[in-house]
Amino acid sequence: MCGQPFFAFTNNLPGCIRKGYNRWHIENIESRRKRHPMQVKWILRSAALLCPVVLVACGGTSNSSNSNPITNPPPVSAQTTYSKAALSGTYSISVLAGTASGIGSDLGTAQLDGNGNITAMSFTDYFSQGGNPCQFNGTGTYSVTSNASGTASITFNSTNCASSVPPGPLTFNLEAAQQGASFMFTENDGKQLASGTGLKQ
Repeated sequence: MCGQPFFAFTNNLPGCIRKGYNRWHIENIESRRKRHPMQVKWILRSAALLCPVVLVACGGTSNSSNSNPITNPPPVSAQTTYSKAALSGTYSISVLAGTASGIGSDLGTAQLDGNGNITAMSFTDYFSQGGNPCQFNGTGTYSVTSNASGTASITFNSTNCASSVPPGPLTFNLEAAQQGASFMFTENDGKQLASGTGLKQ
């Protein structure tokens, strides 16, 4: 830069800087450089220091707005909205239940139709009957709100069991998850302590 004529340097400056020098005639600047080299050198050094600041003020960083998180915020992913249609298909069920007569660990399946009906449930209780498997079946209904919470009501019909499950329908709180691929539930009617999970097959 030091070896270039002054007019060549100013021609390479951004327009907002070059305008400040238009008041000087090119010949006068060349003449001043010869008579007062230190003054011109000070002018050049000042312009070099001011250039980044003026570029910002003049809009030289045109791409900065593209990355501005205020004017261009990143897109927000939509949250999943649930309904009873989210729970549909056959689920593997694991339940841990306890009553005054004992504690049972149940494994089985449940079929949900996506329209609020539990069309079939089949469980095997492995521990409450002294280690002898006990089979029982049931049907019922369920509901799911938009925030994934819901309820279920199930009536069981015991088979080959020494003692039946509590009489009448059992009611549960449930929580859907993973867009309906799984759910959790816990009994809320006070008839027994029971909770478990369902995983879509």
